[in-house]
Amino acid sequence: MSYYEMPGHLIRRLSQQSNQVFQDEMKRIGFDVTSVQFAAMQAIDLHGEMEQSQIAQSIHYDKATIGGVIDRLEKRGWVERKANPKDKRAKLVSLTKEGCKALGSLRQWSMRYRIKLWLILVLKSVHCLSNWRKRLFLRIFLILKIALFGVGSVPCGSK
Repeated sequence: MSYYEMPGHLIRRLSQQSNQVFQDEMKRIGFDVTSVQFAAMQAIDLHGEMEQSQIAQSIHYDKATIGGVIDRLEKRGWVERKANPKDKRAKLVSLTKEGCKALGSLRQWSMRYRIKLWLILVLKSVHCLSNWRKRLFLRIFLILKIALFGVGSVPCGSK
């Protein structure tokens, strides 16, 4: 089996392609935000005020580096931190009004991004596979698509 057909290679390439499409689209629409920052904002919106460690856990990101992500969002005025009354060492993070507005704009864009990303990923990834692997890949792709996009999100401020 060629390394082009190995699952680890395909997953790594999918991740690279996804990040590149995300960054290209962010530049195109005039937002300077990373996919991790976008995910963190969505997690805060979905779950409400959270500790940084909870945000990291929610988006499957490293607890040691989530602080930098939150710092950059705070500098933009999109999130705010305050002391956690239950644990003086921890900070609670919440979206600001400006953060909700930015997240709303990003969400409007995200559906177009998702469709474009899925098309690019499928077209760039499937061509190197044998026929039976293409069928398998497309089945897995469909399952992932349903699992990822079949779940709705809670709009900002709807709690």
